[in-house]
Amino acid sequence: MNHNELPVRHAADVSYRDFVRDHMNPRRPVVLKGALDHLPAGGWTPESLKARFADKVFKIDGEDVRFGDFVDRVVNATPDNPPPYLRNIGVDPDFRELSPDLEPGLAYTRGNWRFNSLLPDWWFEAKAGLCQFFFTGPGRGFPFMHVDYPPLHTFSALSYGRKEWLLYAPDQEPYLYPGSRGEGWPVISQVENPFEPDLDKYPDFAKASGIRVMQEAGDLIFVPSGWWHTTRSHTPTIAVAWDHLSASCWKRVSDYKLGAPGFQEKNPVKKALVKSYLGLVATGLKTRDSLAATFAPDAKSGRIA
Repeated sequence: MNHNELPVRHAADVSYRDFVRDHMNPRRPVVLKGALDHLPAGGWTPESLKARFADKVFKIDGEDVRFGDFVDRVVNATPDNPPPYLRNIGVDPDFRELSPDLEPGLAYTRGNWRFNSLLPDWWFEAKAGLCQFFFTGPGRGFPFMHVDYPPLHTFSALSYGRKEWLLYAPDQEPYLYPGSRGEGWPVISQVENPFEPDLDKYPDFAKASGIRVMQEAGDLIFVPSGWWHTTRSHTPTIAVAWDHLSASCWKRVSDYKLGAPGFQEKNPVKKALVKSYLGLVATGLKTRDSLAATFAPDAKSGRIA
């Protein structure tokens, strides 16, 4: 396995225009240091969240768990005895009180077609909402390496702790043992623990060329559409992630949604009308974004002007 270096840039030096040109449009991942410095969310800690939400109850691994008790398990966990993973929880509605901590937002995530009223509700997963919340501790990672579906871009911001990432470009898929697992994930890697893989069982994984990077508190990682990824925490970690739809991933998302069995079973005339309508909407949004990028102020620091 070969691991390349992920570009690391400081948010104070990267404008929205630079980001779109250098990373979003060409679908190149990047770490943006200090991206949360201007947001209250950058100050979250396990203790501060426990004080606010101790009695909130979540279902984790099929078990009802009081949030305050969960925090205690996370902060006392070790890599040999990792805690459960509270993941893919919608900030709205599950942690609605945290929404003001994410304002005024990150410039890099603006222009998100995900929330455009011209696109039908069925185009997206209901869980997307404003963003998703993730909280776990040392030794626990995402359960499997995967590609996000629908294949949207992802922004993942780490508010607290240290988290390690593995990322692989779409052209590395032949070496990643893609397969189906269910659970709403049409394609995942069959390789168990890709950070320390069994190469006797998965010999082709040794041919994969990927990126391995440590995310620190305050960092924002951009994972482009179609990139394989997984994580593991080295400490207690608190993160939020945004799904993002824009011109640079529209074709991937459109092909995925229009190729789904539910859409293919629709009346041919209705399918043709929907495709034409979506094509017109996408053309209009691309034009809007092109003008916005041309005339947007070249402000730095990831703030929304």
